Amino acid sequence: MQMAIRRGFGMFVAALLVAGGLALLIAKPKINPMFGYASKLSVKNERNWKFANTVFAPTMLFVGALIAVETAVINLLKADIKVFMPVVIVTLAVGLFLMTWLPGACLKKYLQKHNQDKDKEQS
Repeated sequence: MQMAIRRGFGMFVAALLVAGGLALLIAKPKINPMFGYASKLSVKNERNWKFANTVFAPTMLFVGALIAVETAVINLLKADIKVFMPVVIVTLAVGLFLMTWLPGACLKKYLQKHNQDKDKEQS
């Protein structure tokens, strides 16, 4: 039973993240509150939305791939569920933090740089 939980949970979470990241990269959805990185700043206009999601999608892919690798390694080592669950949950928590913080931080930096460029052109 523990083996099924280890494989199932880790690979299910990894598959969701990888599928979501690939879908964002391929489909490039328009601004919406359901799919993609949606914050007050990212939904302000199409340029912000596209930039934030070009950071968000690879981050999702990276976290999903990391969880898949962890799950595979832990399964190969036949580690106890007491080892597996905390490792995957901590990775998922850190990954969720990265997925919420990184696109917003990169978007703010991107906008600051482009506003400075516009100010220089107008001078």
